Amino acid sequence: MDTTSSREFANVFRTAFLVFALTAMFALMSAAASAGFHNREEIREIQQMLMQCGFDPGPVDGRWGQMTARAAAQYIRGHGGTVRSGGEVSLIMQVQNFVVSEDGP
Repeated sequence: MDTTSSREFANVFRTAFLVFALTAMFALMSAAASAGFHNREEIREIQQMLMQCGFDPGPVDGRWGQMTARAAAQYIRGHGGTVRSGGEVSLIMQVQNFVVSEDGP
């Protein structure tokens, strides 16, 4: 491989690595932002609301677990809504939006 080809290869490799590193960093930052989007107090309020409405979210501890997710989905379906896929953050937002729309403007 001559010097010009080596430089071109090195430049392509550097660019590819930089794109990969930035993509990975963005994905990690997005995941961290999503995980912290809803604090424990918000989740605790959702759990209390679910409990008051007769849907068992498990312990009212501010942690989003399987029981809370199941109760949230049952709440949405029980009130005529459709549960969309998208993970924990999506389901939390669906419950919050559904409750707000039920309360009116």
